[in-house]
Amino acid sequence: MDIVKHIKQHTENLQNVFGRLSAEQAKNVKLAVMEFYYLLPGFEEAINRYIGINVSKNQLRTDILNQKTESYSQAIEKSNAEVDEYADDYEELEQISIFILDAFENAVADTKKKASVVALFLGIIDTLDHYENFSEEPNTGTIYWNRK
Repeated sequence: MDIVKHIKQHTENLQNVFGRLSAEQAKNVKLAVMEFYYLLPGFEEAINRYIGINVSKNQLRTDILNQKTESYSQAIEKSNAEVDEYADDYEELEQISIFILDAFENAVADTKKKASVVALFLGIIDTLDHYENFSEEPNTGTIYWNRK
């Protein structure tokens, strides 16, 4: 099996399916996928620490539904602009924090950007793969995925 070809085909299939979503459907898919990310340890803490905003699950849900996510996108842009990887106090992020921050950025992206929905799904795969292959507790990903 050519894994690269398989992943490429999978990604193209996601892009085709999600490319046909209405804005309303894209919002609902984002909300459903964010349920997974909120199960990850330190989700809200990572958003607060690295982007500098406090956001509750209910508030984020409401803002995504009402398409009032511009302030989140602005905070992300500001946070990204302030990162200096060459500074003495630069802190390398843990991989789970990177997954969380990427998911948050994709969740608050304009619903017209269907690539953000695809990225949320691919992020789940990457997160579970990370837990499976790089975590000291490989079953952790399965626990998060199956948690209700």
